[in-house]
Amino acid sequence: IRATNPCGEQPLHNYDACNLGSINLKAIIKYENEKPSVDWEKLERTVKTATRFMDNVNDANKGPIQQVEETVLKHRRIGLGVLGWADMLIKFGIPYASNEAVELAEKVMKYISEKSREKSKELALEKGVFPSFKGSKYDTGKLEDKVRNVERTTIAPTGTISMITGVSSGIEPIFGVTYWKNIRGGDSLLFVDSNFEEIAKKRGFWSEGLMEKIKQNRGKIGKFEEIPEDVKKLFPIAEDVPLEWHVRIQAA
Repeated sequence: IRATNPCGEQPLHNYDACNLGSINLKAIIKYENEKPSVDWEKLERTVKTATRFMDNVNDANKGPIQQVEETVLKHRRIGLGVLGWADMLIKFGIPYASNEAVELAEKVMKYISEKSREKSKELALEKGVFPSFKGSKYDTGKLEDKVRNVERTTIAPTGTISMITGVSSGIEPIFGVTYWKNIRGGDSLLFVDSNFEEIAKKRGFWSEGLMEKIKQNRGKIGKFEEIPEDVKKLFPIAEDVPLEWHVRIQAA
């Protein structure tokens, strides 16, 4: 089947594959006098460590068939992305559907892309360029274009790992302030957004009754008067974010 995977984030060559890794942006925030900012030094360390680790994964993995294993080693493709983007915006007090969010998205992902490429160039000097380098777009004769990995970043959904980590999925808005997760065996688990819980308790409008009403309202909070308007702006669920803002964030 010539297609992308169901989420469409990683178009590939025939028989190619991509190992994915995601940086938790909620963990890349530092605070000074309770004011949040991006910890750029921590982000650089994390990106460069992840790039080396993921490059090594190409060697450690065994392909399901020989053609896949050969293609992966020819291209040495990695897919470094993010999760916890909506969490970062909430911590910064930035609404998801805003120009400020788009600007921060561009700045953060540009930095991740640049630092991953820097590390890929270091790895190329240390271990050599990817084997199908000759004739590729990187085959320019310039030293700065010699890289170890044909591509380095991607935007993936991170469904399971975001739940394990307890943060928002990929670059998506939250899917509900509360939501049920159906698991194997017929059981269900109720999840409550930790950012909302923290703010609600800090500002004094948390109650079990409110959480029950939100649960009955499919995770939406817009109609509840006890929730301040500035808080409501930070917690739109995915279906409430206009389509154009989903696209703008993804493009950024």
